[in-house]
Amino acid sequence: PPQIVIEQVGYGAGSRHRNITGIPNVLRITIGRLYIEQEPLMWQMEANIDDAEPRVVAHAIERIVSSGASDAWAEPTHGKKGRLGVKLCALVKQETLEQVERVFFEETTTLGVRRYPVQRTVLERHYVSLQTKFGELTVKVGVSKEKIINVSVEYETAKAAAEQFSVPLKRVISEGLFAAADAGIIAGATVDVLENIKHGTPECT
Repeated sequence: PPQIVIEQVGYGAGSRHRNITGIPNVLRITIGRLYIEQEPLMWQMEANIDDAEPRVVAHAIERIVSSGASDAWAEPTHGKKGRLGVKLCALVKQETLEQVERVFFEETTTLGVRRYPVQRTVLERHYVSLQTKFGELTVKVGVSKEKIINVSVEYETAKAAAEQFSVPLKRVISEGLFAAADAGIIAGATVDVLENIKHGTPECT
């Protein structure tokens, strides 16, 4: 059955007196609301692969993410006949389930894909642009109950700055975190500190 919040359950008996099937002539109807309206329900997809080279797996992960998956990764496995392989995994929303599944089959050697519903708790995310000695960096801020929980420098902007200034990536990330701290954006601070800083629309993915 679908994942729902049950509101009503009803039973009804049929009118036929002669029943040659031996199955009770009754019907049950369940009425409810989709559970996904209450909690962020997603699907986890998996496939065990033991006959593909690493470059194929890496490319499959890129294609899976570009096809709409919220996350994708590979876990080392030890399968049948002593073969070393990977378990290719993806976290997928309902609306992108079909296209991501297609990538599993097109880009890997698997003959089957497992999927099952999962729940997760997500933080509200804000994206803040801050000026540093390495230019403008984007800082991702995780918020829960009006308080900042996590602060991190967005990878792509940090990578671009590291390449532009020919410095180690970890140095750029440190500068971004220093800039965030100078602006009061630290774990435990209230979300009010973001109001005076130009930032993007809160987003959950």
